[in-house]
Amino acid sequence: GAAAINTVATILFMTALRDAPLSLTLQLTQLTPVFLLVTSPIMTGEVPTVMGLMGVLVTVFGTYVLNADRRRENLWAPFTSLWRESESRRMLAVAALYGVSSPLDKIAAQHASALWYLVFLNAFLAVSLAVPAMRYGRLREHSWGSILKLLAPIGLFEILSIGFQMQALMLAPVPYVITGKRTSALFGLLWGKLFFREDKMAARLA
Repeated sequence: GAAAINTVATILFMTALRDAPLSLTLQLTQLTPVFLLVTSPIMTGEVPTVMGLMGVLVTVFGTYVLNADRRRENLWAPFTSLWRESESRRMLAVAALYGVSSPLDKIAAQHASALWYLVFLNAFLAVSLAVPAMRYGRLREHSWGSILKLLAPIGLFEILSIGFQMQALMLAPVPYVITGKRTSALFGLLWGKLFFREDKMAARLA
């Protein structure tokens, strides 16, 4: 179940990255801990402390600041504006899906092991995404050598990232682990500025 949900989330995540600024899409994944406030107590029995709850509320405030320029319309416009753009809706769906799959990740890692679940999850993603990609994507326009040269480093970093995440899930409550993971949005701001010349960095950094 976790692998299937992650597959759908990955497709939505990549299409949003393709169509919207990197610094904006990564910021919206920070809403995952909000969904975990509901799913984690039900699925893993983990209830955040008061300090943990305050941390999630700060994340929600950060999403408000992200669209603070819409505040001239009305007080709630920074939130309601997220529904107007398809890319933002996709990323909200990704955050919600991760809010369900992350507790399932922990349950699976506890029942198998972090390493075996890591192998299964990546194998599932590879097969379920590679088959339609080879049939309908643009992979056929390139040689296997050029494809592997491009994708191998990405795959290595992805495996390391998920591996560290699974180990962390064995040691700490899911909302805290995923909140820590979402600090990747700060790096996304840097890469968005350096590689894609994205603007509005001040508001997104706040």
